[in-house]
Amino acid sequence: MKRKAAKGRKYINMYNIYEEKFFTDTGRQSAGTRSGPSIAVMADIHGNDTALEHCLADARERGADGFLFLGDYAGELAHPERVMSLLYRTAEQYPCLFIRGNKENYWLNYRKNGEQGWKERDSVTGCMLYSYRRLTQRDLDFFSQLEPVRKVEISGLPPILACHGSPKRVNQKLLPGDPETLALMEESSCSLILCAHTHVQRKITHRGVTVLNPGSVGIPSFPGQHPFFAPEEKPEPAAPQHGREPHPVSEKGLAQYLILHARPVSAHAAVSAQSAAAWAAAAWEEEMITLEYDARCVFEELHATGLYGNAPVWCRITEALFQGFPLTHGSVLARAMELCVQKIGSCSWPDIPEAFLEQALEEACASATLRHGGQIVKCAR
Repeated sequence: MKRKAAKGRKYINMYNIYEEKFFTDTGRQSAGTRSGPSIAVMADIHGNDTALEHCLADARERGADGFLFLGDYAGELAHPERVMSLLYRTAEQYPCLFIRGNKENYWLNYRKNGEQGWKERDSVTGCMLYSYRRLTQRDLDFFSQLEPVRKVEISGLPPILACHGSPKRVNQKLLPGDPETLALMEESSCSLILCAHTHVQRKITHRGVTVLNPGSVGIPSFPGQHPFFAPEEKPEPAAPQHGREPHPVSEKGLAQYLILHARPVSAHAAVSAQSAAAWAAAAWEEEMITLEYDARCVFEELHATGLYGNAPVWCRITEALFQGFPLTHGSVLARAMELCVQKIGSCSWPDIPEAFLEQALEEACASATLRHGGQIVKCAR
């Protein structure tokens, strides 16, 4: 499905306007208010307009002065077009800065390569094809102007290095205790790095440098204990549930983001902060936020829009993630590729037969069990 060429440079200019508003308006907040600016940081929306609406509304209620978005705006869920509309509207009302994620690279490379290679009813590429067809020329041109890494400098405040994956690679994960992550932190010229990509909300500190990940707006991941399942809960054993019958937990959704608040370092500055000079020693303070919302429409739209039929295994993994199971798309895909190599001798993305994805999900579900409300819950196979 070829797209018509964009007329002029309208959307390039629009991005420049968003960028200019971010630096000038938030900088003005820093210099002219007692409390300093508050910037909402959001990432990994993945087509979840319902979760994004909740996060945007919550950030406005908490007094956010601007928004910083760290990429991966579409993918996995049903309404990338609604997500983009929300982002454009937000950027018209607030200072906003946007970073390019690895998903944006997928869409742009697919367009550059003549829209070849992705297929319907294919769990590896069907979801990407679905999202791509709902993105407009405006969206793709907008993505093409975004950078994967930006140094954010607001007057009177410590600079921030913002990226999707890492300052070096858009798909690299910054992880606690990881040697590469620690080396990148030691090399950083900024004391604060904002990253995304893992979908895990966390804070890493090392030698005076802090890495903050806001988690995911659209599909947050909880590698430890999922918030829906309290660690102290010890329910009586019950018969395992199989199949795809809906469970009450699947009606809930969680969305995560963070807010950076500018704070004066000294108590004296907190009392007398009336000018830009008083903010010379200001620092950023993070507020990690997790919201719960009704996710029934998110699941319903997977089916109603045809996305589920276009990428069945991929959507089942998404559902399992929402329910709190310790799965990821990447881990199931990696296992499917291992199975493919074992069976046929070679395997390369995206040409992975559906049968191997099915088997990989079956294996993951066989070992993935949660306890909730006195019941043992198995993920849908």
